[in-house]
Amino acid sequence: MERRFGARNTDRLNPALPALAAGDTVPFYPGMPMTVAIADPPHALVLWLVSSANKAIDPTRPWPREHVAWSWAFVLDPVDASTTRLLTRIRVTYRHTARWAAYVHLLLEPAHFVTGRRQLLGLQERAKVASRTVC
Repeated sequence: MERRFGARNTDRLNPALPALAAGDTVPFYPGMPMTVAIADPPHALVLWLVSSANKAIDPTRPWPREHVAWSWAFVLDPVDASTTRLLTRIRVTYRHTARWAAYVHLLLEPAHFVTGRRQLLGLQERAKVASRTVC
């Protein structure tokens, strides 16, 4: 599904990419980038998006009656000197017309679970590979 929307996966960090700052945008879905709410390397990254009629809207202005608003947080939580836990959280508010409301929940919630799990497993694998090359 991610490939269908143009998402790219990578095996390594690209040091040429500029550091993110609050207010920057990152590609998410064609025509709907996510805005960086918090960029606190190496502790946290929080992204958010508000859209209506399949278009991103200015989240600081009044939202239309029908909209989708969501945030996506990534937090690194040190457990001990050699272990860090990645915490992720997605919060979504759907305000759709009555005819679409049931479909949004039935289609998007399972998709979030499947893609989120795949992303976390991919990150876990990359972390294992990186720890083997550092040692």
